[in-house]
Amino acid sequence: MTFMSLLWLDEDQRKGVLPSAVPDCFHDLCLDQVMATAVGVDPDLVSVFCNPPHEIETVVYRQKMFQDLERGDIAACGREFMLALRRSRTLADNARRSGNIWASRRWNLDAARAYAATLATLHGTLTKAEPSSPAMKSLIDWLATTLASTRHQRLVREGDEIVEALNRVSYMVRVGEGVFTVLPSDDGPDYGRRIEATFARFRQGDLQPLTFGYEEDVIFTNVEGKVLDFVATLNPEIFGKLDQYCREFGDYESETVRRLDYEFRFVMAWLDLIARLKTSGLSFCYPLLSESSQEERVTDAFDIALALERAKKKAGPVVSNEFHLQGPERVLLVTGPNQGGKTTFARMIGQLHYLAKLGGPVPGQDAHLFHVDHIFTHFEREENAHDLRSKLEDELVRIHKIITDATSRSLVIMNESFSSTTMNDAIALCAIVLNTFLERGLICVCVTFLETLATLSDHIVPMVSDVEKGHEDVRTYRIVRARPDGRVYAMALARKYNVTGDDIRRRLASQVRPRETGL
Repeated sequence: MTFMSLLWLDEDQRKGVLPSAVPDCFHDLCLDQVMATAVGVDPDLVSVFCNPPHEIETVVYRQKMFQDLERGDIAACGREFMLALRRSRTLADNARRSGNIWASRRWNLDAARAYAATLATLHGTLTKAEPSSPAMKSLIDWLATTLASTRHQRLVREGDEIVEALNRVSYMVRVGEGVFTVLPSDDGPDYGRRIEATFARFRQGDLQPLTFGYEEDVIFTNVEGKVLDFVATLNPEIFGKLDQYCREFGDYESETVRRLDYEFRFVMAWLDLIARLKTSGLSFCYPLLSESSQEERVTDAFDIALALERAKKKAGPVVSNEFHLQGPERVLLVTGPNQGGKTTFARMIGQLHYLAKLGGPVPGQDAHLFHVDHIFTHFEREENAHDLRSKLEDELVRIHKIITDATSRSLVIMNESFSSTTMNDAIALCAIVLNTFLERGLICVCVTFLETLATLSDHIVPMVSDVEKGHEDVRTYRIVRARPDGRVYAMALARKYNVTGDDIRRRLASQVRPRETGL
């Protein structure tokens, strides 16, 4: 296999990546927060995060690569490669910053040799680690081919020869009043040896040599630059070879290595992020994706954005949830009391499907998911004072676009849709939308307070946010399969505010006075 990428199977897929195409669903699903935590604002990494592959074969290709990099020895190979390449690029940056042509050439020489050593080390360590994924195996083969190529071998051999020759260059500087002269080192006496011989009679035993560190500046002073220019004039052959080397190998870093660097950075950034959450006892898994079956099963999953927020605040782990769709079931209708975890549950499902497409581990102990082509969200929006549309009109425009664009392979997540209108109108609108989705056969999650929607079809799965038994006003934040029963929450509110039937009768009885009787 010809290596092209850790993340893409062919060139056409990779070229389809858009630099700044942030999906519309990111804000509603809090994936913008997850992305910011994982990859920051690096445009290369943001581009990878925002452009998952459409082909399931590419997702599986990525999963196997991620599994390799979860091994400590292979992860170490990737991290050392990134650090070494960064050092090589620092040397190249020094060349651009240097104000002297010959200093710049030497920085370029060192950068090219560091780059070559980086590739050789990566090949050696990866070969020793024996990865199993097709991506890593093809990378090893590509590295072996590159290292054996004539151009690369010349880069290494000629670079080593020039360094050896430069190390043999010696010179002397004669300093006068306002002037200095650069001469070959054999054109004059060695004053250091003369001074040492003169004072030899005063030596008492063996002395430790006096050494000091020398920190090389990137920017040469005018005098330093002139000295180096004169040294180059005195050694035209070796400095000519240095110049020719830099002209020929100036653009030594290949496009494949540039891409490999940011792909390694993306993978390691995601693995580092989930490693932090694993310390809180949260589980991650590689989902089993299907293009043919829309049956889904997920256990111990959670909202990763909420988990990251709680981990940052050291507030403890989040509550995990599970769900499944079987047979003809297509819609999860989630109802229950406010602040019971319904929206978090819906976000979790959207996050799972999106992150699964990226190919890395996703939240959960186990996951079987349908490989959706697109994720649409229809969440309640604050009314925009600068928009002439009413809140309801805005909701209708957005849901119309979703109905137009969604396919039978899409996922739609609705959260409190049409809450801006009357209950009867909301029921009618939601019924039309859900029936349209059911006819199309797509998967939908609908968070709503309209419990009657659960009776629209057998393909709708009713789920409710659970409460503690005997303490109906205490949320468990678990979403379970059950028929909605608004009376449970109503009783909890009635008990909380002392307005149950018994409370009212007791209050009325205490206010009744005995009738007055005549004498």
